[in-house]
Amino acid sequence: MAYEKYIKKDGRVYGPYIYHSKRVDGKVISEYHGQKKFDFIKFFWLIPLVALIIFGAYLIGQQGKKATGYSILGINADYQEGGPLEGNLNFLLQQGELVPAGSTVVFENAGQRQEYLLGDLVSEPSTEGNFFVNGKNLSGSGAGFGLAGTKTISPDVSFVLLIYSAVNETENTESEREVSSFVTKDNGFTYELQASERAELKPRSVLSGGKQLNDDAVSLIIEGNAVFVTTQYTEEEPGFGADYKGKEAFDLTIDLNQLDLILQPGVLDVSVIYSSEKLVSLQTTIGEGDVSGQAEIIPEEILGEQIPEQAEQTSGNETNITEIPIRELSLTPEEKTALENEFGNISLTAKKATLKNGFKIIRYELGNLWIEYSYDAELSDGALSGLMEADRIKWLKDIAQGLLQAEEPAKEVNLLP
Repeated sequence: MAYEKYIKKDGRVYGPYIYHSKRVDGKVISEYHGQKKFDFIKFFWLIPLVALIIFGAYLIGQQGKKATGYSILGINADYQEGGPLEGNLNFLLQQGELVPAGSTVVFENAGQRQEYLLGDLVSEPSTEGNFFVNGKNLSGSGAGFGLAGTKTISPDVSFVLLIYSAVNETENTESEREVSSFVTKDNGFTYELQASERAELKPRSVLSGGKQLNDDAVSLIIEGNAVFVTTQYTEEEPGFGADYKGKEAFDLTIDLNQLDLILQPGVLDVSVIYSSEKLVSLQTTIGEGDVSGQAEIIPEEILGEQIPEQAEQTSGNETNITEIPIRELSLTPEEKTALENEFGNISLTAKKATLKNGFKIIRYELGNLWIEYSYDAELSDGALSGLMEADRIKWLKDIAQGLLQAEEPAKEVNLLP
């Protein structure tokens, strides 16, 4: 999308200077296109064709991909100069992630660094498992925090066949022997009967992991002299790791009141580190009053977004979402100033959350600019809220950086009449 910028100097207005905002690799960037306007009318017929090509490429790119996850760190606190920081730090994990209890929580402000052991800061009980955070190089196992996910497994299912052989056909007597084996969902068992032999499944002989299963957990088929045994039995195994990722979220809350953090106004960096690997981090600016910020740490394929709880439902498939003032978003002071100078003291609006093909299409608007993002409709509220926050901030940062850089091409233009 294109937008115009005017420059006022010595009482005269110069421009318009044309900027074009577009999305590349999931980011919105702004390009300076000079002072001459581009005639879009001549090429208007290309828009549907280009959109169709992009959409087709997106669908092809999604084939065979697994949904990947995210980790989000957020802060919601109150700061009074000279007093301790009060509020909460929230570490939002995807189901199947397990962050080590031995991780270090680091606060950096005004040249000072303070470190705390994660396990000492949370009241949640720890759990045992393999350490895993999406997109991070973690190894080992032990005590950690997270919500176990599940994966479907096909365990061994054991059984016993009773093989009967005729001993005396006149007296109708038979000998009996047992054949034990096992099957899985992907691998069956075959037994070749000899002349005058027949087979039956021994009652109550079907087991898996020492657990008694119903006899119908296996199927017995006899065709001629061949006996086939198969099963469709599966189990849901809980655990942590890439194979156990689910769509639920686990909110790990750290009470900042217990830390007695005395900070200086300015930039605050918060991170969670384990064995030199930074698992998640955020940067925000603190000053008198509310301190808030939220950063998506792993920008992988987005599971989807969720409409925040404060969203007001309307008729049909659309949702109007509460406007958010620019000053309340996690931007640098320079970025906030650039946006307010350009657009005034207005708010970012998210609206028109249309449900289409299993995705929520949400439109973000700032002044006369807008962009749309799509999110998996099955995401939980916490996951959607965090991803929406990340996208809002990414888009605003791109616009703000474009505005900050706009001064450079403007200086190259001869503004004198």
